[in-house]
Amino acid sequence: MDEIVIQKIVLAMISHVAESSLPVFLEGPDGQPREAGSGTLFEIAGHYFLATAAHVIKNYPLRSIVLSPFRQPSNYSPPLTGYGWRGGEKGDPLDIAWIELEPRAAVQTQNHFLSIENFEVGTAHAPDEMAFVHGYPVERIEKDERDGETAYLSSGIGYVTGTLSVSAVETRFSPNPTIDVFLTCLKTRITTRLKDGCAALQTLLGISGGGIWRVRNNRGIWMPSHSRMIAIENSWVRGAWLRSTQAQHWLRMLVEDVPAVGGPISDMFPAILEVAS
Repeated sequence: MDEIVIQKIVLAMISHVAESSLPVFLEGPDGQPREAGSGTLFEIAGHYFLATAAHVIKNYPLRSIVLSPFRQPSNYSPPLTGYGWRGGEKGDPLDIAWIELEPRAAVQTQNHFLSIENFEVGTAHAPDEMAFVHGYPVERIEKDERDGETAYLSSGIGYVTGTLSVSAVETRFSPNPTIDVFLTCLKTRITTRLKDGCAALQTLLGISGGGIWRVRNNRGIWMPSHSRMIAIENSWVRGAWLRSTQAQHWLRMLVEDVPAVGGPISDMFPAILEVAS
C-alpha cells in the first residue's frame, strides 16, 4: 500500500480513537507517579468505564489512580467508583482491568465514550489487514506544577502494523489463539510525530492497557468508523511483537463484576458468556 495512504489512515485513526483514550497515572504515597498506562473509554447501560491492563492498576488502591481527561495539564481526575481485574502477573493468561468513572463527572470530560458496538470479539489474527495501536508512552508524560500540586498530561501515539499468527510466536511465551492477539513491531509504519513506529520509542512503558484496533482497511471505501477494537495491549518484546488480550475476555469480566451491564453485553455478544477454552 502506498505510504501516503498509510499515513492518511494513521491520522484518521488517531483522530477517531484519541478522543476515547486516556493516560492512566498511579500515584505513590508522596503524590508522585509510580506507574503509567493507557486505556479506552466505553459507556454501557449508563455506566462509564476505562478498559486497561491489570498489571497497570492491580497493586494500587483506587484512590491512587489518576486519569487525565483534558487536553492540557490538569490536577483534576474524575471521581472513580470501582475497579476490577483478572490476571496481570507474569505467566497469567489474562491481563485485563476495568475502572468505573462517576457518571456525572464522566459526561463533563472532554472525551467521547464508545459503545459496545465498537468491539469485535474472537479475533486472533486478521491477515492482510492493518491493526492500529494507540497509547501513552511514559517518555511523553508532561508535568506542570499548579497551585502547589503536580498536573499531568501525556500526548498519545498511534501507529499501524499487522497482526501476527500465534504459530509464529515461540512456545515459551505460551501463545493462545483463544486469548491473545500478537502484533508485529517493526520499523515500517508512520505515526504523527514518530516516524519508525514502536521501535522508535526508547521504551513501550505506558502503552500497556491501550486499545488494539482492527482497521478493516480492505472493505471498499474506508472510514475510521469501520474499525473495531479487538484487544487490550499488555506486553511486548522489543523489535518482535506486542501482545494483547482479546476483547471478549474484558467484556466477560465486566458482566461478572458489574451485573447491571450484563444485559446489553449478552444481547450483543451472547457467545462471550461461555467459558473460554
